[in-house]
Amino acid sequence: MPLSRPQKGTIMVRVSVCLETVFTDLPAAERIGRIAAAGFRDVEFWHPEGTFDGKQVRFDWGKDAAELRAACQQHGATINDFALHAWDGSIGGSPVKAADRPKYLAQIRKMIDFAKAIGCTKGITLSGTVDPALSRAQMRQNLEIALAEAAGIAAKADFTLLLEPLNTLVDHPGYYLDSTAEAAEIIRGESLNTGRVGMPVGDIRYFFDSKYEHHHLSSLPKAQKAAQ
Repeated sequence: MPLSRPQKGTIMVRVSVCLETVFTDLPAAERIGRIAAAGFRDVEFWHPEGTFDGKQVRFDWGKDAAELRAACQQHGATINDFALHAWDGSIGGSPVKAADRPKYLAQIRKMIDFAKAIGCTKGITLSGTVDPALSRAQMRQNLEIALAEAAGIAAKADFTLLLEPLNTLVDHPGYYLDSTAEAAEIIRGESLNTGRVGMPVGDIRYFFDSKYEHHHLSSLPKAQKAAQ
């Protein structure tokens, strides 16, 4: 069924469909055609190294840039964004860990090249998981330094980084950045200890995921009660 035309003056939210979660029996490029046929033109995905088949990420189903671009051109679709590395650091490292910074920055460069090949101008960056050997302040500093360097790389390529908090109470256990407020502080360059503007991280935008935000906020009172 075609989508109805919005009335004049109406602000419409553009829906970006995550291709990992639909038509999971098909390769990624073929899913784009199905999504477009359902009336949606904006598509996103997790990361190029594999594709979710409804049960697990299959790394023998890696995404091919030429196939994705061809599918988008054929069906009038656009790749809106994708995850530049894995939330847990298993792909591309965790920027909260200083030792992972070279790996993380190399992944950012590689994924910006991939994004250009598929006609995408935005990508999601994530904090990675907590390192028990580091304090929260140390991890925050590591994250800010890594993001500042990544933002510089992105700016030279005319590419936008999107910083995404995730909930840790329902899924993504151990993920560092589970706070909207902290994500905003990092983007504004506010120091963890003083609140003053410290190292600017560059042109990084906030990626709001209503599903994760809902999970985290609705589960927080239960977790607090259980901890009492």
